[in-house]
Amino acid sequence: MAVAPVLLAATGDDFTGGKAQARDLIERHRFSEALDLALKLNKRVPDDIETYVLVTDVRIALGQYKQAEESCQEMLDLRPNDPGAMSRAAMLREIFGNPAGAAEMWRGAYQRTQDKTERARILTSLARLDRMGGRKDAAARLLGQALQIEPGLIAAHEEQGHLWMARGEFPKAAESFRRADNLYRAAQALEKAGSPEAAQAWTDFERGALAIVEQPKNRNRELALYYAGRGANAAKAIGIARREAAVRQDVATLEALAIALEAGGLKQEAAEVRRKVDSVQ
Repeated sequence: MAVAPVLLAATGDDFTGGKAQARDLIERHRFSEALDLALKLNKRVPDDIETYVLVTDVRIALGQYKQAEESCQEMLDLRPNDPGAMSRAAMLREIFGNPAGAAEMWRGAYQRTQDKTERARILTSLARLDRMGGRKDAAARLLGQALQIEPGLIAAHEEQGHLWMARGEFPKAAESFRRADNLYRAAQALEKAGSPEAAQAWTDFERGALAIVEQPKNRNRELALYYAGRGANAAKAIGIARREAAVRQDVATLEALAIALEAGGLKQEAAEVRRKVDSVQ
C-alpha cells in the first residue's frame, strides 16, 4: 500500500517531494524502498547533491559500503567542497579503519558549514575519534564545544557517556547515557559503578526495548546483546538479531548478530558473519 505514492514521486513532477519521501523511508528504516527511490531521483537529476547523500546514507545503513564509497566519490567529484559529501566521506573512512583520514574530512566539512547542529555533530564525531585514539582531554574539549552549540544534541550526550566510561567515571557516564535515552548503556554504567540502581535499570531497559521491537526506531541491537549476555537467553538474542539484520546489515548490526550466534553456540555461522564485518576494514 505504501509503495504506490513512492513510485509516483519518482516519476512525477514533485522532485522535492520525492526526496522528502526518501528521507522519510530512511527514518522508518524501510531502506530497500528508500534506495530504490533515491536511485531513481538521482538518475532523474544527476547533479543534485542531496540525492547522492540519500543514496550514500541508505547504502551505509544496508552495509553496502563499497557502493556507498562509489556514490560518495561521485558526490566529491561533482562538488569537492560540499560539507555533506565531505561528512559522508568521513563516515566511510572511519568505518574503513582510517581515523586520520576521517578527521581530515570532518574538519573540512566543519569549515564549510554554518549550520549549528551540523557543526555540533561534526565536533562530536571528532571527539569520538579522539576518545578512541586515547586523547581523552581533547575529546572532552570538543564535546564541551558541541554541547555549547547544541545543548540537547543526543549524539553528544551519548559520546560524553562513552568518554566518562573511558575515564572510569561510571555514575557520570550513566547520567550522560540517560540524557541520550540510551538505557542499555546507562544500565551498563550503573552496573560498573556497583550501583544498587543497576538491576532496576536493566529491567527498565528490557521492558522498554521489548515494547518497540517491531517499530522502525528500536533498540534491537542492544536487546540482542543483552539477551546474549546478562539476559541469558540466547534464543531470544538470535531471533531479535536476525530480525534486525533482515532490515539492515551495517557493521554494528552484524556484530550484534555474531555475538548472539556465538551465545547460542552457532559458531560456524557466527564466524561467517564476523568475516563479513572484518572484510569492511
